[in-house]
Amino acid sequence: MPIDINRNFIYLSATKAGVGIPAQRIGIPYPSNGEAAFQSEFSVTMQETANGEIRFQKVGRERDKQNAKWNVINPDVWWEMNQWILNNNNQFYCKYFSYNYGVWKTRKFYSVSPSCEPSNVDPLTGVPQIIKNASRNFIDMGVEGE
Repeated sequence: MPIDINRNFIYLSATKAGVGIPAQRIGIPYPSNGEAAFQSEFSVTMQETANGEIRFQKVGRERDKQNAKWNVINPDVWWEMNQWILNNNNQFYCKYFSYNYGVWKTRKFYSVSPSCEPSNVDPLTGVPQIIKNASRNFIDMGVEGE
C-alpha cells in the first residue's frame, strides 16, 4: 500500500520493513505551516593548494535532519509520539520525503530533546489541555538500513 502523504509528515518504525506496514509504524503529524525546516549536511576534508585554491573531498554520504515544530498540538498526540520514541530508545527507521531530491527515503534516525509549552493546565491534575510551541528534531544516523 503506498504511503498517503496527505495524512502524515513522516513515519517511524522500530524496523526498516515496518515503515511500510501501518500496524507497525507511527505517523508523525504535519508541523505547523512554515515550521518544517529540512537540512542536509556532509563531512568534507579540505586542503589549500600552493596557489591558494581550496580542494575538498566529500566524506561519506549526506545526512538529513528534519526539524519539526507545532504551534499547537493535541497533548495526547504529543505524548503518544514522545512515548513511542522513548520506548524505541530514541532510535528508529524513518520514512521521510527528501526535499532536496523529491523522493521518499527510509533511513535510521534518532531524536532527542523534545520541548513544549503546556497551556491551560488544570490546577487540580496538572494536565494541560493544549501543548504550544512543541518541537522535535529527527536526525539521520548515517545508517542506510539493515
